[in-house]
Amino acid sequence: MMTQLRQRMLEELQRRNYCAGTIRLYLQHVAAFARHFHRSPDQLGAEHIRQYQLFLIQEKKLAWSSYNQIVCALRFFYAKTLKREFLLADIPFPRKVQQLPLILSQAEVARILTAPEHLKSRALLMTIYGSLPYRICVGGSFQWCHACPSIWKTASGNRKMKSQRSQR
Repeated sequence: MMTQLRQRMLEELQRRNYCAGTIRLYLQHVAAFARHFHRSPDQLGAEHIRQYQLFLIQEKKLAWSSYNQIVCALRFFYAKTLKREFLLADIPFPRKVQQLPLILSQAEVARILTAPEHLKSRALLMTIYGSLPYRICVGGSFQWCHACPSIWKTASGNRKMKSQRSQR
């Protein structure tokens, strides 16, 4: 049996053409929120939301993506299903943790490139690695390729070695 509130949320999700997986998860997240406090979610307010968010972060230690999905489900429920948009300020989106890219040292790169025993495999790996700076430069809007300082991208998109550029 589906409660009237759950049915209304389901209809709002369907009206907005959410995919079946998202609908299922949003309904589960709002149900878990209500179970946590043993009350209907329409009877819960800003302080309950704050406590639940802290519970998810501190006790359940959810990953950013899982936590963000729950926040989106609660925001949808309160803003679209219950039409309580004033509560959106009390359901903030989490900041995504930014991780720095892994940069290998020259010794690590040399070890990776010399690891394959077969000559074909080693040649293929070196070709792919050698074309990487060019691929990065073509996709970007900058002219100098920071991944490999010896490669320069001209305005026409062609790559030239620094030595070729300095001869002009």
